[in-house]
Amino acid sequence: TIGSRTFTAAQIKSVVEKKDIYVFPQANPDGRNYSMLTEPMWRKNRRPAPAGHAQSQCVGVDVNRNYDFLWDFPKYFDPKSPIANSTDPCDHDVYIGPAATSEPETKNAVWMFDNFPHIRYFVDLHSYSEDILYNWGDDVDQSADPAMNFQNPAYDGKRGIANDKAYREYIAAEDKKIAVNLANE
Repeated sequence: TIGSRTFTAAQIKSVVEKKDIYVFPQANPDGRNYSMLTEPMWRKNRRPAPAGHAQSQCVGVDVNRNYDFLWDFPKYFDPKSPIANSTDPCDHDVYIGPAATSEPETKNAVWMFDNFPHIRYFVDLHSYSEDILYNWGDDVDQSADPAMNFQNPAYDGKRGIANDKAYREYIAAEDKKIAVNLANE
């Protein structure tokens, strides 16, 4: 029994025998430890800024913004978009890091996907904002135009304005339904 749902032994056996479930319990251990002991709303890891850097007292990279997915945000997003990313190591919440996938925490997650390519769904329990995130997260979703996607450079500089017509991220309707249902469960 989990919450209000009860599962039969046959249902549990089916999951165990037919599905592979990978649990990545703590993607950011040093940041989580710091948030538990010092600053509850801390969201970054504890990477120090490079020695000799003008802001060498600044600490941390937002691991969620360090993936090689639209990492060079000024190139990909409309300059008027309210994108909350920063190239400033002293930015308290949303510093993207010195390079895409520069952080060991990011590399760990990428390693999982590279080494287990049959992973079909990914759910991020995002404790900072108490959100459950699912693909995709770079703009409003749409299921009509597959050419309108993050890999198409024709849309560089057009992403990030909510409810506009210039860009909406494509996700197949069935995939979105599955992702939303999984997140809700």
